[in-house]
Amino acid sequence: MKILLINPCWDYQPVKKGPVYNRKFPPVELANIAGYLLENNIEPVIYDANIENISPEEVAGKAAGFDKIFITSSTLDKWICPNIDIDVFLQTTKLIRQVQEQMYILGAHPTVHPEKILRQTGARAAIIGEPELTAKELALHDDRSHIKGIAYIDEHDVFCRNEPQTPIDLNSMPMPAFHLLKKSAYFYEVLGDDMMVLEGSRGCPYPCIFCFKSMYGDSVRKKEPAKLIKEVESVIKSNGVRSVYFMDLEFTVFKKNVIELSDLLIERGSPVEWCCQTRADAVDENLLEKMKKAGCTLIHFGVETGSERIMKLIHKNITKEKILKGMQLTKEAGIDTACFFMFGFPAETKEEMQETVDFARQLNPIYASFHVAIPYPETAFYDNFKSVPDSLFPSHFSDEFTFQELSSISRKAFLSYYLRFTYIFDRLRNANLRSLWKQFKIFLWYIK
Repeated sequence: MKILLINPCWDYQPVKKGPVYNRKFPPVELANIAGYLLENNIEPVIYDANIENISPEEVAGKAAGFDKIFITSSTLDKWICPNIDIDVFLQTTKLIRQVQEQMYILGAHPTVHPEKILRQTGARAAIIGEPELTAKELALHDDRSHIKGIAYIDEHDVFCRNEPQTPIDLNSMPMPAFHLLKKSAYFYEVLGDDMMVLEGSRGCPYPCIFCFKSMYGDSVRKKEPAKLIKEVESVIKSNGVRSVYFMDLEFTVFKKNVIELSDLLIERGSPVEWCCQTRADAVDENLLEKMKKAGCTLIHFGVETGSERIMKLIHKNITKEKILKGMQLTKEAGIDTACFFMFGFPAETKEEMQETVDFARQLNPIYASFHVAIPYPETAFYDNFKSVPDSLFPSHFSDEFTFQELSSISRKAFLSYYLRFTYIFDRLRNANLRSLWKQFKIFLWYIK
C-alpha cells in the first residue's frame, strides 16, 4: 500500500501582515505519521508543495498511483495559529477528490469545523485533533465506524463523529520519517538555514483566553530528553540540519527536561543552533546559562500586551515586572529575544495599545512582532463574540476598530519600533553582519 501525505502550497510571508503568517517550515506531523506507517510496513511519500511552490492543479496531479491520500490544513508549527484563509487548501482538496476518493483531511480547520470542511472538500473523513494515531488507523482500515478521532459524512448524508482519539504518548512514537522531508529546504529567517522543527512536549498548562489549543487537547505531555536527542542526531545525519526550532508551546515548563536535554547537547559539542518559545517567568539564571552553552541563540516570549488591565482580562497570569525580569536575565545570558504583541482584545482602547508599544520599547527585544489578535474558535476569546461570525475563522474581535484599522495600528507599531535611532544604533554596534542582513531582508519584505 502506498500513502501520499500532502502539505499544500501557502503564500510565503515571513512576517505577519494582517492575518497571514507563513514560513517555509517542515510539516513535522506528516513525518510523524510516516514514521507510524513505516512501522506498519506501509510505504509513505511526503509531498510538501509549500517547498516546491506549485499550484493546487499540480498537487492534484501527484495523486495518481496512491491508495490513500492525507492532506493537512495546518502543519504542526501552525497548530497554535492556523491560517484564517484556507482557499488554497480547499482548492487543492477539491481537485484531489476528483481523481482519488480515498482522501482524508487533518489540521486545525477540520478539527473545529469538521462537518463544514467535510462538505466543502468531499473528504472521506476528517481527523479531529492531533493526527498521528488516527492517520495510522485510517491507513490500515477502511471501516470508518470504529476508528477513534474522526468525523465523516455517511452514505445517507448524515454527519457522524466518533469518540475522541486517545492522547498520544510522545515517548512511544516511532522515529519520525525525517528522511522523507526535502533536505536543506527549510529555514527560519532569524535562526538559519537547514532548519528542522522538533517538539519536546505538547500542550500548555496556562489559561490564556486567546490561545488556540484544540490540536493539542487538554493534557500537557512531555517527551523524554533521551528520545529527543535521538531525533536531533537523526535530523543532523539524514537532513544535514544545522538549526532547530523546538516548537513547544512553553518549552521550559518542564525545566528538568530542558536541563537534561541541554546537558546531552553539550556532551555532543552543541551541534546545532536552536531556539524555543516560553514565558518570561519560566526562566532563571542557571537555566538560561545551561541553554546558552547548549546552543540556544534565541527565545521567543509571548508578551501580548503592555496593559495590566488587558493582562488580567486575557488571563495571562503574569506581571510586567516578571516579564522585565525574564527579559533581563535572557539578555544577560547572551541569548537573543523575540517578543510577540497583539492588538484588538475586548474593549481595548488606543491608550492601552500605546501602552503595549511603550512596553515593547522598554523591553527592547531584538525582534518584536505586532499583529491583530485573532479570536480562534473553541477559545474563550471567541466566546466573547456577540453574534456568530460569517467566516469559519474570523479575522478580529474588536467592536471598536475594524480589521483594517487594527492592521494599520500594528504596522505603525512595527515601524515605530524598528525605526528608533537608539534601536538602529544598538543593532549596528552589537549585531554581526549575518544577523543584520537577515533582519534587513525581513524589514524590506514587510514595508514593500
